[in-house]
Amino acid sequence: MLTKEQIEEFRQIWKEEFGEEISYEYADERGEQLLELVRLVYGGKMKRNKELKSTSSSINTSRNYMELTEKIQKAIDLASKLHLGQMRKSDKDLPYISHLFSVAWILSNYTDDQDIIVAGLLHDVLEDVKGYCYSDMERDFGTRVAKIVKGVSEDKDPNDEGRKKMPWGECKQKYIAGLETDSRESLLVCAADKIHNLQTMIRHYQERKEDLWTSFSAPKDKQLWFYEEVFKALKSRLDGNIMEIYEKELEKFRQVVEAPTISN
Repeated sequence: MLTKEQIEEFRQIWKEEFGEEISYEYADERGEQLLELVRLVYGGKMKRNKELKSTSSSINTSRNYMELTEKIQKAIDLASKLHLGQMRKSDKDLPYISHLFSVAWILSNYTDDQDIIVAGLLHDVLEDVKGYCYSDMERDFGTRVAKIVKGVSEDKDPNDEGRKKMPWGECKQKYIAGLETDSRESLLVCAADKIHNLQTMIRHYQERKEDLWTSFSAPKDKQLWFYEEVFKALKSRLDGNIMEIYEKELEKFRQVVEAPTISN
């Protein structure tokens, strides 16, 4: 595992050689691979540009090149308005839009397809926002974006007030089953969404401890079950670095859930 100093030195070397920045987070996550590159640099066993660039060609450095297009800006503006007043379950002082921005940012490390990033920004609209439906999204952002969002949405319709609310477990089972046929674009949005949810719960657990679970509709063991089942469903159809990140965050979350409760 690289030390902080090694990571920073490597990032500086990379920037000097290629004029590009490699993210600290990626260097930390893929330390062993990058260590081999660092050894080449430190050991003087390379023609700097040629060999380092060649060795790195198989590594996704997760450089974020998300362009703020007109369509993405439109989605940011709309999501900000539609989710106005909504807060994160785990932190009632944190506006919900922070989650949507985070999901879009995660996605931008794995795709430059603006429709997927737009879908990431809008992925909770159909299940959580009253007054805006599938046909509205199709009109505003096109059929492809609407289908991606529909694929990653739970079976809820805030516009149908007379509809009986489905039990938590049944709703999640149906969501998981849907992942077997959803498009790859929807699966990518799902993975980014779940990664950020896990990261958020892990972080907020450090602040709230066992009180955190009172903010959710299901206890912590059920939450773990859900994220594990989603991981299994995604893993069978989606590969790449994003699933490695999901697995890493899932393991951290498992340790949080399974840690012994300390009573006062």
